[in-house]
Amino acid sequence: MGRARLKLYQLISGREHFLPEANESRRFVRSEFRGNPAVGKIFLTLLKENTVIPVSFSELAKPTNISLLLDRLEREPLRDSIVVEVQDCPKSLPSKLGLCIHKERLADGGYVYVATLFDDERFPEAFSGRVEIRTCANKRQPVFSVWSGSAFDHYNETDFEESWYAGFLIEVLDYLNKNRPSSLVPLSQVNETEFKEDDTHRPPEDKLCTQYIVRVLNNELVCTLTTVLLEKIKPFSLDFCLTYPTETVEWEIKQIRRGEVAAMCVYWDTDHFVMSDDYSAYLAHRSLKSQTVPVAIMGKFPKKLAIGTITTGGKELIPPLRIMQRENYDSLPPEIKLWLIDARLQHKKVSHLTATLAATAMVLSEILSEAGTDEKRIHRFLAQNPLIVDAYGTSIRSELRLGDQYRVDLAIQYNLDDKRLLLIELEHPKAPIFTKKGRPRSHVTHALQQVEDWLQWWREHPDDVPSGLDPSIPIEGLVVIGRNRDLTEQDKRRLLHLNSTRDVTLITYDQLLEKIEILIQNLESLDQQIDLRHCDPVHGTTGATVL
Repeated sequence: MGRARLKLYQLISGREHFLPEANESRRFVRSEFRGNPAVGKIFLTLLKENTVIPVSFSELAKPTNISLLLDRLEREPLRDSIVVEVQDCPKSLPSKLGLCIHKERLADGGYVYVATLFDDERFPEAFSGRVEIRTCANKRQPVFSVWSGSAFDHYNETDFEESWYAGFLIEVLDYLNKNRPSSLVPLSQVNETEFKEDDTHRPPEDKLCTQYIVRVLNNELVCTLTTVLLEKIKPFSLDFCLTYPTETVEWEIKQIRRGEVAAMCVYWDTDHFVMSDDYSAYLAHRSLKSQTVPVAIMGKFPKKLAIGTITTGGKELIPPLRIMQRENYDSLPPEIKLWLIDARLQHKKVSHLTATLAATAMVLSEILSEAGTDEKRIHRFLAQNPLIVDAYGTSIRSELRLGDQYRVDLAIQYNLDDKRLLLIELEHPKAPIFTKKGRPRSHVTHALQQVEDWLQWWREHPDDVPSGLDPSIPIEGLVVIGRNRDLTEQDKRRLLHLNSTRDVTLITYDQLLEKIEILIQNLESLDQQIDLRHCDPVHGTTGATVL
């Protein structure tokens, strides 16, 4: 993976032995997503994942029961993205094979695991293979889809061994399934588990808390599982909260957002609950401004403070220890570690808004490239994410009806000084715009005429415009259709001419993505300026002495 990343750095920057800026890498990934989302997703994974799962080729074996494996991969799915390095491959193969495995949810339920194989020699110009494995009880067939170069060949559980790639991936998935990382360890198994706890995560000892735990384990004290107000919980050490690693808190926040909410172990003391050993969960909930939190209360407490369900029991209710998996760099050579050190030192976080906007744009790129995408899905996505359509619109209306005659896909109202309204017609992203002779196709002419009819209706029926909209403000029309990749340079010039002669503007979905890319880049520049100000060498930010 380290070598693959170095090659990506060279592809991004165009220079050997040069580390590109973080914003430059992000823009490269977004550009790849616009061109080919499947490739963009692989490059994104290789750039952001620091954990590689190494496995020897000899450790891989055909699963004894494929049906049971597929069922478990559906019920207990693997992570969304995984990077595997298969080592010591036989002579007929490259000595090492890399796999980027992505998990995607299916419309019929279940998941599809998409694996892309790559090796040192051909990456990033080419990949070694691509396989999809479906884990969906509602629609099992086909289980395996193997890319042959021009199309997918399909296999099922009875004939998959006809494809080496299908057999190879099922063996890798079986290995990953049998060697899942443990994130929760019951208290009863603590003595059997090897932990690495550094001083920054080791809390001050609360002897009273230890006594409570021992009494619960000895069945001398009751434990209660319930929910309480976060404001009724106080940490045993506020000083430890101030020095607790923020990266661990961020990790905990991600777990909570994914629905993996762990109960905090507390006990009652006079007028509040005391938390002594779940600092990451406590700080994460404070950061998220949670009102209520799940707790395991040891001993007696005022029952009126419990919110919702109360479960009473013994040691079985004490929450398991949560384990945070850290990146393992042990197998990387020194030159790769130096590159990673430089990348870490130059890394600057982007704001939540910038990251969300970039992720939304990449999702739209995926939707536009999917074979089964239709206008309804695109319409629904853009209505839910109006910032992608226009960053300056005050409000957006979906399926706006103009009397009994017309229905507008999207309408955006602008309440700036130059108040106006934009009516948008969404057409298919794969629809061609021009004929071979350079004339607009019939569906393009129809779409443009339809929007012009909307504008005419609006001007002629000011008393019938939908409520909440101002009939006196200027009105404009927009048609979004097709992709830039389907246009020649001459076609692009024709499109400019077409827009100069009509009241309704026509753009491609790529032009829509390019507009949002400009906004993302501007926000990234602003994030960097804010980050630099926070690191002002003159004033400092922490009150410590500046050297």
